[in-house]
Amino acid sequence: FTQTSAICIAMLRFGRHKSPRDLVLQLQSALRSLLQHSSSDSREFKRAHEEVAKSIASLKLLLTNRLEASGAGSSNRESHEAAIEKSRLSEALSEVTRVAFSQECSGFLPMLLDCIDRVDFECAKFIEHLFGNLLSKQIGNRYPAVEYILENRQVLYKLVDGYHRPEHAITFGGMLREACRHERVAEAFLWDSSGFYRLFDHVHGTAFDVSSDAFTTLKDLLTRHKAVVARFLEQNYVEFFDNYKRLIESENYVTKRQALKLLGEILLDRYNYSVMTKYIASADNLKPIMNALKSRQKQIAFEAFHCFKVFVANPHKPRAVQSILVQNRDRLVEFLQRFQSDRQSDSQFVDEKQYLIRQIQELSPIEA
Repeated sequence: FTQTSAICIAMLRFGRHKSPRDLVLQLQSALRSLLQHSSSDSREFKRAHEEVAKSIASLKLLLTNRLEASGAGSSNRESHEAAIEKSRLSEALSEVTRVAFSQECSGFLPMLLDCIDRVDFECAKFIEHLFGNLLSKQIGNRYPAVEYILENRQVLYKLVDGYHRPEHAITFGGMLREACRHERVAEAFLWDSSGFYRLFDHVHGTAFDVSSDAFTTLKDLLTRHKAVVARFLEQNYVEFFDNYKRLIESENYVTKRQALKLLGEILLDRYNYSVMTKYIASADNLKPIMNALKSRQKQIAFEAFHCFKVFVANPHKPRAVQSILVQNRDRLVEFLQRFQSDRQSDSQFVDEKQYLIRQIQELSPIEA
């Protein structure tokens, strides 16, 4: 039973309500005060901390469905009262959004992010919830939060650098993914190399939960907005795959396996056809895939197989790629015949393996 919960219950009981504008300005003032005091033992910090908790409780109360808070059942959702309450919530969030991204609150969103590790758990969860609500709120034809982020890229940097905060790394990862669900934000983040490639460093991190969440964010970015990603990969091919190569050569089992699996998905996506043809034309790209193919870790070898097959199935193999396959033809055929023979129940895998064996056997020698 936290301090924030107690404040919310007291306010529900005594009906203390302020306008959305007043609540946002009140919270902004409290956040600014909290950020000005670095020592958590100082009287000023404790006072500011209490004010933030009170302000968040007030805003939380405004944006809480009062019918649900009072224990109304789901049967009331279609009632007249439920419709009125839904309209109130929408109007309240609209007003909060307008104020939060007005000139007088220009630093509101960055301050929310900066204060996450200075508030208690319940307040931090509400900040995450509020961030998502602000992002999803459309007013007319506009998404004010999206427009703000596009004009203030430091918000994206704060989100990706949030992976440095052990206690809140997953929270920041979730908010970054939420922001990048909007195509324009995802596109801006992808093209901003000073922000996007920081994500790769977090995927390489030693903490499993953080690196795994960072990879989830990377995968979401590279698979959600397919046309945007295709353009990005075409125009940033060298820099992207130089960074991505580090993932598929990682010593970390999970990172390597996930990276190989995602690479296979990227290469086989029809949106990425031109990127795929360029990637499989490189012998330098084939070599690490073949090394992964012979890994003793079965799942890594299996994911590498799905990348390797794209090289072999290419009807227009460049000389360098074909030369590697021809030079290793006998060993590759023997290897593939024995490769993961316990997957006989997977008919698609068996058919693909037999196809690759035939393709390799039929390769013509390289003419001098």
